Amino acid sequence: MEKSTVGCQANRWTDITGTLNPVPGPGDPINVTGVDDTWTAIRVRATSGAGAVGPITVTGSRTSGAALEVLLLASGIDCLPISPDESISNPAATSWSGLTFGSGSESVRDSVRLTAAISGDLTGSVDCGTVYRLQVGGAIKAPVTAASPNDPSTNAAIAVISAGALQNNGSDTHGAIAAGAGNIGFVQVGQVGAAGDLEGPVHAPQGRIASVSVIGDVLIADPIGIRARNGIDSIDAGSVISAIVANNGATTLGPALKHLHCSELLGDVEADYIAPCDGCDVTENAITITGPWSGSLTVRGDVLAHIHQQGSQSGTVSIDVLGSIAATVRTESKIEVLHVDGAFADLNDIGSITLQCLNGEGIGAVYVGGNFGRPDVPMLLSADFVGRAEFGGHFSGRIRATSGGPCAVSELSVGGDITLDDHQTWSGVRRLDCGGIFYPGGYSLHLADSPPDLLMRVGSFLETGANEDQVRISPSGLQGQVILNAAGTYPPPEGWYGQFALSGSSSYLHRLSPSRDQPDEAPYYQRRSSDFGGGAIGTVPFALHLEDCDPPLTAPLYDEQNPGADRTFLTSAFGQRPYGSGECPQVPTGGSYPLDSVLLRFYGPIRAESTTTPVHVYLDDGAGQPNTAFDFAAEGLVEAAILPPQAGDYSRLLRIRGVTTQGLSQGVYHVMPRTDEGARLLCDGLLSPNVAIPVLAFDYVFQLEVDCNHNGVNDLDDIAADWTLDIWPDNDFIDCCEPCDPDYNQDGNVDQGDVDYIINIVSGGENPTGAPGDFNHDGNADQDDIAALINTVGGGGCP
Repeated sequence: MEKSTVGCQANRWTDITGTLNPVPGPGDPINVTGVDDTWTAIRVRATSGAGAVGPITVTGSRTSGAALEVLLLASGIDCLPISPDESISNPAATSWSGLTFGSGSESVRDSVRLTAAISGDLTGSVDCGTVYRLQVGGAIKAPVTAASPNDPSTNAAIAVISAGALQNNGSDTHGAIAAGAGNIGFVQVGQVGAAGDLEGPVHAPQGRIASVSVIGDVLIADPIGIRARNGIDSIDAGSVISAIVANNGATTLGPALKHLHCSELLGDVEADYIAPCDGCDVTENAITITGPWSGSLTVRGDVLAHIHQQGSQSGTVSIDVLGSIAATVRTESKIEVLHVDGAFADLNDIGSITLQCLNGEGIGAVYVGGNFGRPDVPMLLSADFVGRAEFGGHFSGRIRATSGGPCAVSELSVGGDITLDDHQTWSGVRRLDCGGIFYPGGYSLHLADSPPDLLMRVGSFLETGANEDQVRISPSGLQGQVILNAAGTYPPPEGWYGQFALSGSSSYLHRLSPSRDQPDEAPYYQRRSSDFGGGAIGTVPFALHLEDCDPPLTAPLYDEQNPGADRTFLTSAFGQRPYGSGECPQVPTGGSYPLDSVLLRFYGPIRAESTTTPVHVYLDDGAGQPNTAFDFAAEGLVEAAILPPQAGDYSRLLRIRGVTTQGLSQGVYHVMPRTDEGARLLCDGLLSPNVAIPVLAFDYVFQLEVDCNHNGVNDLDDIAADWTLDIWPDNDFIDCCEPCDPDYNQDGNVDQGDVDYIINIVSGGENPTGAPGDFNHDGNADQDDIAALINTVGGGGCP
């Protein structure tokens, strides 16, 4: 062992081996005491470099800021290599048991700059100020820690460490590398032809890591395997089964993770930025994985260089970016969630960037707070399946399946405009929301195999494109709803320029467009929704679909030759009274009739603004106008109910029916929407559910005819067939339905005179008023009728 007081210069060394007590032999402990400011270098080596160096303990105190060189260098090497990258050909020993400092000797420790080369293993911990070069031919099996800030000559607390491996020493201690207050320059593990694994952590909690190169695998059990507060320039390895953190709690965004290349990544990665490496072209990959990838990638800033994983269909990843992505993300692992707070677009004019998931399971969810692509530089989202895709800004580009077939998209939500740059087919779409203009741009979108509850909402309008067939929907796909002006702009924009086509297997079944004639002229086409499988396309505010009502408003009010095709109902069926449920005995047994109601269908879904009935129901005043003095709906005689949806979450069906025959008189009725705020009939299914847009004004007219005895026949027809049904009084109303008239003598009073009058009738006397003897309607004129009238006169009510 030697020391120098004039620096590490040839022939200026003093051998102090003999002064040590005891004198160390190969592998024995080495205790160096009395180190002060006069010491400038310590050199330790085994005889001919073929023996072991034991644990070194240094004790002393220093006030000088000058470096104390500690050298484990073979004979003939007096000073530091010119560069820490320069390999040392002659090791100082076969193995080394480490470097520590005595109690109170921190000032000495912090001044030490270590340069060491051994051919075997490092089995004990090394604790020093900085590391110029640590070259270990075998494995590092204990922690290596640099406690001081960066060495000005290398800009790193640890400049270079080269080892065959970092591994366990046979107990609970692993090899580890840590720069407590500075940077780590270059860590090389393994050699070409002699792969070694990195099994211990590499940490720069206050600095950055320039490079970690492992010719082998990274298998770190530590919760955070490789971490640096101020970024990681480069990691090259085989399999990486470890967490990587390129920002370890810095309050401001720091340097990036610039290069991560491995054959497998099974661990979480965190970084401030993903950026191109120094001197690299922006088109180069920052992260390249040639095999499986599972874990999460969290980026607090932007992704500015490509992420590329290929070669394996296994694995599941989640990506969370608080900034923007301006590069391609390509993976063969399933993407569980891709969350980007900013934009996903070509912000740096790379020319073409994409989001590609080559795994058949596709992407569970995509959330992009800003734009996806730019109108001048559209993008490709490629995946066989997308569970939900949500873009806060505009969408410019295309969605395609990587397998070549249609992309299965469950839900797509775009806050701004949708601009397509190619013909596309999406299958299984349940929700498609466009907050702005839907602009196919001369291309067509085919929604294939969509479920019955399809809901497509376009916030503004469908723009004109060169291709007339802009949106094609399979026959089974329009059981749901398409809404234009779904943002609820009022007055609405001119909103339907393109064409919706309902397509069959090889031809078009129907096309709806403003340029076509009825029944296919948009927006108020006359074709019924049954032609589309039950669905509809509507613009906000929704109008009443005249042809789609049941019965249609275009049907005749009354058709004697075809009564089932008109808008006339019997009070019994409309009032929901079962057959024969009246008081009259003239109803034959065994009959029946269906109950009736009016079904009003709109071009889009509706909702009531409150629990108040949202429509008025008035009788006609005889001049074709509603008599607003009495509202049958407000009085509870007519019910207006929005029916539960047949499919999906919304309904466009309003049912009108009576709740009693009492009070429902014969005549023409008007159904009109209320206009008083708080009780209106509103458009439903809008992109902003709190926007209150009333439906367009309408006036649906129907007619009721009286069937007081509930036999399914108009009372006038009953009387025409049997005149005896209307005897007392003779007023074209079936007697048994009328309230009884106990004033038999028609003197204006109900008293004993009326009892005497019915006794005379029952006894066969004259009957000048024509009153019926059968007062109780049992079919006979007898003593029971006298008793019934006596009861009524006495205040007992009608029989």
